[in-house]
Amino acid sequence: GGASSSQAIPSAAEELRTRVAAKCPSDEPVPFARLLEACPAGTSARALIKALSEEPQDFRQSWDGSEFCVRPSNSRCIDWLPVQASTAPPGFLVNNPVDGAVRAGESPACVSAASRTARDTEEERLAHLLMLPRLVPADTPMPFVELLRRCPQGAEPRDLVRIMAKRREFFRQDP
Repeated sequence: GGASSSQAIPSAAEELRTRVAAKCPSDEPVPFARLLEACPAGTSARALIKALSEEPQDFRQSWDGSEFCVRPSNSRCIDWLPVQASTAPPGFLVNNPVDGAVRAGESPACVSAASRTARDTEEERLAHLLMLPRLVPADTPMPFVELLRRCPQGAEPRDLVRIMAKRREFFRQDP
């Protein structure tokens, strides 16, 4: 007889999710490093992000990817985004071809290209966030300062201007 699906060996991704859920508090924002610490030694940031992104109801990320939440229920993280497979947590470079992740600063040769990629990814994430109707209502005049206030903490005015300039079909300015 063959093994039933209930007796199947868990995949590596399932194992990562199980370890994170067991070792990290539920319904509380935690930094990515804490999630990674719950994993077996050698687990890459890319592998963990991919595993978490496969269970959107159980794993969420803050708008800027700096914090994550396990099994959100009543806290402020209930409205966070499901973990995005493309997330590059601050301080981690997920595009490193060697092992999929290094802490920023460990590999100076690849930092400039990786940080450029991370900045582009961060811009895309911020642009997507700003296009959510519940955050910024469409066709509603809004002062720049108010729009900046609705951005995640740490967003710079120049980042917002750059995002708006690249997406003129979404953002219009009165003369």
